[in-house]
Amino acid sequence: MALARSLVMEPKVLLLDEPLSNLDARLRLEMRTELQRVQRESGVTMVFVTHDQDEALALADRIVVMKDGVIEQLGTPEEVYNTPSSRFVADFVGFENIFALEQGKLKTDAGLKPLSGTASVEAAGLAWRPNAVALGEGQFKGEVRGVAFAGGTREYLIQSPIGAIKAEMDAAAPIFEPGSEIAFDLPPERAAILQRM
Repeated sequence: MALARSLVMEPKVLLLDEPLSNLDARLRLEMRTELQRVQRESGVTMVFVTHDQDEALALADRIVVMKDGVIEQLGTPEEVYNTPSSRFVADFVGFENIFALEQGKLKTDAGLKPLSGTASVEAAGLAWRPNAVALGEGQFKGEVRGVAFAGGTREYLIQSPIGAIKAEMDAAAPIFEPGSEIAFDLPPERAAILQRM
């Protein structure tokens, strides 16, 4: 009803401040689809404020990620999701393994560590999503601290000398049990290059 009342006034811009935040998951998806339809049919510009990255990616033509009132990154959903410019944006869009770079090496809890490949000299840092971590092989070692079945994948929490690592593998792959030692790698070619930390 609030949306209908707002559209009757034929606004040039409509501000929606977390309109789906109090809805359950199924109704939220239905309303997201309805908002897309209304926007497409009315042509009105909608500014949609949300803390939910899935909503932002699904609804937006352009995304502005802000921190403390300052724009961190502006771009299409694909640009923000695939090439975050800063640590803050990378964390927001699901990169859980984020490291600063110094002299082309990872700056870790255990000091500077070389990568298995070459990193851009201009990069301030690198970020990997859990599914970009190579498990079962690689130069790093750690202890499996947690394993969780997540449908099509299995999520791992690994404690290592370079810090805590979150990884993900296909659920059909052999399981690495909690307490076992595991080798892993952070391939630079699978990382997002961060301009700012």
